[in-house]
Amino acid sequence: MVAYLCLVAFFALSVLLLWGVFHPRLLPAIERALSKVGLARLGPHLDELALRLEAYRGARALLARMLVVAAVTQLMRIGVHALVARALGLQISLQYFLLFVPLLAVIVSLPISLNGIGVREGAGVVLFGLVGVGRTQAFSLQFATYLVALTVSLLGGLAFVIRVASRRARPMPTRRSI
Repeated sequence: MVAYLCLVAFFALSVLLLWGVFHPRLLPAIERALSKVGLARLGPHLDELALRLEAYRGARALLARMLVVAAVTQLMRIGVHALVARALGLQISLQYFLLFVPLLAVIVSLPISLNGIGVREGAGVVLFGLVGVGRTQAFSLQFATYLVALTVSLLGGLAFVIRVASRRARPMPTRRSI
Protein backbone atom coordinates (compact mmCIF):
# COMPACT_ATOMS: atom_id res chain seq x y z
CA MET A 1 0.00 0.00 0.00
CA VAL A 2 2.85 2.38 0.82
CA ALA A 3 4.45 1.64 -2.55
CA TYR A 4 1.20 2.55 -4.33
CA LEU A 5 0.91 5.80 -2.40
CA CYS A 6 4.52 6.70 -3.19
CA LEU A 7 3.98 5.96 -6.87
CA VAL A 8 0.78 8.02 -7.00
CA ALA A 9 2.51 10.91 -5.20
CA PHE A 10 5.47 10.73 -7.57
CA PHE A 11 3.16 10.66 -10.60
CA ALA A 12 1.11 13.60 -9.29
CA LEU A 13 4.24 15.63 -8.61
CA SER A 14 5.61 14.82 -12.06
CA VAL A 15 2.37 15.88 -13.76
CA LEU A 16 2.26 19.08 -11.70
CA LEU A 17 5.86 19.95 -12.55
CA LEU A 18 5.31 19.20 -16.24
CA TRP A 19 2.16 21.30 -16.23
CA GLY A 20 4.10 24.14 -14.61
CA VAL A 21 6.90 23.92 -17.16
CA PHE A 22 4.43 24.29 -20.03
CA HIS A 23 2.36 26.96 -18.26
CA PRO A 24 4.99 29.33 -16.85
CA ARG A 25 2.39 31.38 -14.98
CA LEU A 26 2.08 28.44 -12.57
CA LEU A 27 5.82 28.21 -11.87
CA PRO A 28 5.89 30.79 -9.05
CA ALA A 29 3.13 28.92 -7.19
CA ILE A 30 4.91 25.60 -7.68
CA GLU A 31 8.20 27.11 -6.52
CA ARG A 32 6.50 28.48 -3.38
CA ALA A 33 5.04 25.04 -2.66
CA LEU A 34 8.44 23.41 -3.17
CA SER A 35 10.09 25.89 -0.81
CA LYS A 36 7.51 25.08 1.89
CA VAL A 37 8.58 21.42 1.81
CA GLY A 38 12.29 22.20 1.75
CA LEU A 39 12.87 21.90 -1.99
CA ALA A 40 13.43 25.57 -2.82
CA ARG A 41 16.69 24.75 -4.59
CA LEU A 42 14.67 23.12 -7.39
CA GLY A 43 13.19 26.50 -8.39
CA PRO A 44 16.06 27.71 -10.62
CA HIS A 45 16.21 24.31 -12.30
CA LEU A 46 12.49 24.46 -13.10
CA ASP A 47 12.95 27.96 -14.54
CA GLU A 48 15.80 26.72 -16.73
CA LEU A 49 13.78 23.70 -17.87
CA ALA A 50 10.81 25.93 -18.72
CA LEU A 51 13.10 28.18 -20.74
CA ARG A 52 14.56 25.24 -22.66
CA LEU A 53 11.15 23.74 -23.40
CA GLU A 54 9.59 27.03 -24.46
CA ALA A 55 10.14 26.23 -28.14
CA TYR A 56 8.08 23.04 -27.80
CA ARG A 57 4.94 24.69 -26.40
CA GLY A 58 3.48 25.08 -29.87
CA ALA A 59 4.53 21.62 -31.04
CA ARG A 60 1.81 19.60 -29.37
CA ALA A 61 1.79 16.94 -32.10
CA LEU A 62 5.51 16.36 -31.64
CA LEU A 63 5.07 16.13 -27.87
CA ALA A 64 2.21 13.66 -28.32
CA ARG A 65 4.36 11.46 -30.56
CA MET A 66 7.21 11.62 -28.05
CA LEU A 67 4.81 10.63 -25.27
CA VAL A 68 3.63 7.63 -27.30
CA VAL A 69 7.22 6.53 -27.98
CA ALA A 70 8.07 6.89 -24.28
CA ALA A 71 4.98 4.90 -23.25
CA VAL A 72 5.74 2.11 -25.72
CA THR A 73 9.35 2.00 -24.51
CA GLN A 74 8.24 1.68 -20.89
CA LEU A 75 5.69 -1.02 -21.76
CA MET A 76 8.41 -2.95 -23.59
CA ARG A 77 10.69 -2.68 -20.53
CA ILE A 78 7.84 -3.95 -18.36
CA GLY A 79 7.27 -6.80 -20.82
CA VAL A 80 10.94 -7.81 -20.67
CA HIS A 81 10.79 -7.89 -16.87
CA ALA A 82 7.64 -10.00 -16.96
CA LEU A 83 9.12 -12.43 -19.50
CA VAL A 84 12.37 -12.79 -17.55
CA ALA A 85 10.35 -13.45 -14.39
CA ARG A 86 8.39 -16.13 -16.20
CA ALA A 87 11.63 -17.66 -17.52
CA LEU A 88 12.93 -17.78 -13.94
CA GLY A 89 9.72 -19.48 -12.82
CA LEU A 90 8.49 -16.52 -10.76
CA GLN A 91 4.76 -15.97 -10.44
CA ILE A 92 4.44 -12.20 -10.09
CA SER A 93 1.29 -10.34 -11.06
CA LEU A 94 1.63 -7.92 -13.99
CA GLN A 95 0.34 -5.06 -11.85
CA TYR A 96 3.52 -5.17 -9.77
CA PHE A 97 5.65 -4.87 -12.88
CA LEU A 98 3.56 -1.90 -13.99
CA LEU A 99 4.23 -0.35 -10.60
CA PHE A 100 7.84 -1.30 -9.94
CA VAL A 101 9.60 -1.14 -13.32
CA PRO A 102 9.07 2.60 -13.93
CA LEU A 103 10.05 3.24 -10.32
CA LEU A 104 13.20 1.18 -10.83
CA ALA A 105 14.00 3.21 -13.97
CA VAL A 106 13.89 6.41 -11.94
CA ILE A 107 16.04 4.93 -9.16
CA VAL A 108 18.60 3.55 -11.61
CA SER A 109 18.88 6.92 -13.37
CA LEU A 110 20.25 8.51 -10.21
CA PRO A 111 23.98 9.18 -10.63
CA ILE A 112 25.12 7.08 -7.69
CA SER A 113 26.64 4.09 -9.45
CA LEU A 114 28.09 2.96 -12.75
CA ASN A 115 25.12 2.26 -15.05
CA GLY A 116 22.93 1.53 -12.03
CA ILE A 117 24.71 -1.74 -11.27
CA GLY A 118 24.02 -2.72 -7.69
CA VAL A 119 21.40 -0.03 -7.22
CA ARG A 120 19.04 -1.76 -9.68
CA GLU A 121 19.42 -5.10 -7.96
CA GLY A 122 19.14 -3.67 -4.43
CA ALA A 123 16.04 -1.65 -5.28
CA GLY A 124 14.55 -4.68 -7.01
CA VAL A 125 15.13 -6.82 -3.92
CA VAL A 126 13.36 -4.23 -1.76
CA LEU A 127 10.45 -3.58 -4.12
CA PHE A 128 9.75 -7.15 -5.16
CA GLY A 129 10.32 -8.25 -1.57
CA LEU A 130 7.23 -6.21 -0.69
CA VAL A 131 5.13 -8.68 -2.72
CA GLY A 132 6.75 -11.84 -1.39
CA VAL A 133 9.57 -12.45 -3.87
CA GLY A 134 12.68 -13.86 -2.19
CA ARG A 135 15.92 -11.89 -2.17
CA THR A 136 17.75 -14.31 -4.45
CA GLN A 137 14.92 -14.46 -6.96
CA ALA A 138 14.49 -10.66 -6.99
CA PHE A 139 18.23 -10.17 -7.47
CA SER A 140 18.27 -12.74 -10.28
CA LEU A 141 15.29 -11.07 -11.94
CA GLN A 142 16.96 -7.67 -11.96
CA PHE A 143 20.36 -8.91 -13.03
CA ALA A 144 18.97 -11.14 -15.81
CA THR A 145 16.82 -8.27 -17.07
CA TYR A 146 19.93 -6.06 -17.14
CA LEU A 147 21.78 -8.74 -19.12
CA VAL A 148 18.93 -8.91 -21.65
CA ALA A 149 19.02 -5.12 -22.09
CA LEU A 150 22.80 -5.19 -22.41
CA THR A 151 22.64 -7.93 -25.05
CA VAL A 152 20.03 -6.05 -27.07
CA SER A 153 22.15 -2.89 -26.88
CA LEU A 154 25.23 -4.76 -28.02
CA LEU A 155 23.31 -6.23 -30.96
CA GLY A 156 22.21 -2.72 -31.91
CA GLY A 157 25.79 -1.50 -31.65
CA LEU A 158 26.97 -4.38 -33.82
CA ALA A 159 24.34 -3.60 -36.46
CA PHE A 160 25.47 0.04 -36.44
CA VAL A 161 29.14 -0.90 -36.88
CA ILE A 162 28.31 -3.29 -39.75
CA ARG A 163 26.21 -0.62 -41.45
CA VAL A 164 28.95 2.00 -41.17
CA ALA A 165 31.55 -0.45 -42.45
CA SER A 166 29.41 -1.39 -45.45
CA ARG A 167 28.88 2.28 -46.31
CA ARG A 168 32.59 2.93 -46.21
CA ALA A 169 33.31 -0.08 -48.42
CA ARG A 170 31.05 1.22 -51.21
CA PRO A 171 32.71 3.49 -53.73
CA MET A 172 31.68 7.11 -53.53
CA PRO A 173 29.65 8.34 -56.50
CA THR A 174 31.62 10.62 -58.78
CA ARG A 175 30.32 13.90 -60.08
CA ARG A 176 30.23 14.50 -63.78
CA SER A 177 31.32 17.87 -64.94
CA ILE A 178 29.05 19.53 -67.48
